[in-house]
Amino acid sequence: DERLQEVLLGWFGPDDPADPLGGAMWSAAEMAIEDANRDGGYQGLPFRIVPRWSNDPWGSGVKGVTQLAYQDEVWALVGAPDGASA
Repeated sequence: DERLQEVLLGWFGPDDPADPLGGAMWSAAEMAIEDANRDGGYQGLPFRIVPRWSNDPWGSGVKGVTQLAYQDEVWALVGAPDGASA
């Protein structure tokens, strides 16, 4: 698609490095994206993480995941700091 400017990857988890539950995962995801973009991204397009999170993953979290898929149109969804959220 000629309009495509970047590759969006959805992140379902806390996007604060200080978060005790998912902060380390967020930091690792950011580092992976930085490395991939340094290597040229995907066919020259940069990657960008789109975060969504809710402390109530089965309630308001479902809305965030739906937004990632249909509103943000992410290519993939990663994250979930625990089994229940996944």
